[in-house]
Amino acid sequence: MDSINIGKRIHEARVAKGMTLQDIADKIGVAKSTIQRYENGVIETVKLPVIEAISRALEVNAAWLLGKTEDTTFVNQTVTGALASLMGLDPVADAAYFRFSAKAKEQGIPPEDIELALDFLARAKARGSNDERKRQSSDS
Repeated sequence: MDSINIGKRIHEARVAKGMTLQDIADKIGVAKSTIQRYENGVIETVKLPVIEAISRALEVNAAWLLGKTEDTTFVNQTVTGALASLMGLDPVADAAYFRFSAKAKEQGIPPEDIELALDFLARAKARGSNDERKRQSSDS
């Protein structure tokens, strides 16, 4: 499912629960703008720990948010590695993302600053992948 439809489901569930963007953000420890960006489909690469946290806050099935089932029944467990593989996501990296976010929040770092740090790391990782591909193609 594309990010637009995931966002529509997040919005639908949030409105049904009578919650605000800030309510969800406060519950899961991210910036309000993060939830807004998910709802608007701006975040194209979903983070499993964030989707799991949103599903817990909204008490809906994470697989439903991701479009893998039509069953909205909340299941209080993490998304499995099988679902991550099915979606082409990296559950280890996503778990590290969530741990980093939680630790930074414990240290009193504002959610907006955490987002900036994570965006920087994602860009650095992408740049490193591009550099490695260039090296491999030049070695051929």
